[in-house]
This record gives sequence, structure tokens and C-alpha cells, in this order.
Amino acid sequence: KTVALPPILAPYSFPGRALPKPTPANLRKFAETPVVRRAINLIKDRVAAMARGEISVGKVPYEEMLKHRDGRQRWILWHDTLAPDQQVIGVGQDITERKNLEQQLRQVQKMEAVGRLAGGIAHDFNNLLTAINGYSELILGSISHSDPLRRDVEEIKKAGERAANLTR
Repeated sequence: KTVALPPILAPYSFPGRALPKPTPANLRKFAETPVVRRAINLIKDRVAAMARGEISVGKVPYEEMLKHRDGRQRWILWHDTLAPDQQVIGVGQDITERKNLEQQLRQVQKMEAVGRLAGGIAHDFNNLLTAINGYSELILGSISHSDPLRRDVEEIKKAGERAANLTR
């Protein structure tokens, strides 16, 4: 939802919440809230930076997280434009849903990377177990049943088989 702002600041609404009628009393009450004071200070700083030529008007959108009194957070993408009378007009777009989706995508990418890592480790582990199990089979086939080492090699083979079952 995009909301146009007057030269200094206008309240924006969150989904499902109507704006109060813009009477002078409502605007004064609204202007006294901490969020609006912070937004006004931010706008004043940006206007001063524009006047100094540090920020190109209309070229650099910026994001800001605003917090409701009840703790809800909303991300707003602001675009500033300099009006012919040298006042700044700002447009704020609620990008909270996009930010949430970006965060979910980052989480999915992390989980995918962990899955690939685990799969690679399991593959390497299976390669080692194949060698251990194969050589224990060869040794068991080449020594007699009475050889004192046979019991140790059988234990190695059993341990290799148990380890192989872990990755299946």
C-alpha cells in the first residue's frame, strides 16, 4: 500500500486500520507521538542533507523500520521528491511482507546449505565405511576360523555395518 505524504509528514495506516480525520487537533496529537517525532527528525536530517547536496532527491529510496506502541514492526520504503516550492514530498510504501518473505528465503537457503553439507559428509562417511567393511570381509575370507585376530576383525566388521546403518 502506497501513501502520499504532504510536504512534511502525514500519518500512514496499517492494513485494516483507518486514519483519523485530519483535523488540526488530530494532527497535533499525532505529531506528538515518538514515532512521528523520530520521522520528522529523519525528514529534517534528509532535507538538510539534500540542501547540502549530499543526497540526490528522488534518487535514493531508503528503508526504515517503524514500531507500533503494541510492539508490531512495519518496514517502510521511503521515496523523497523535491517540489517546485522547495518542499520535500515523501511517499512511503509498506514493504513488511516483502521483508518477511526475504527473511524466510534466507532461512530456507541456510537450511538447504546445511542439508547439502550433511549430505556431503554422509557421502564421505559411506565411502570410508565401504573401505572398512570391504577390507574386513577380505581379511575374514583369508584367515582361518581359529586365528586369534578373527574375533577382532569380526568386531571391526560389525562396527562398520552399524555405522553404515546410521546413514541409511
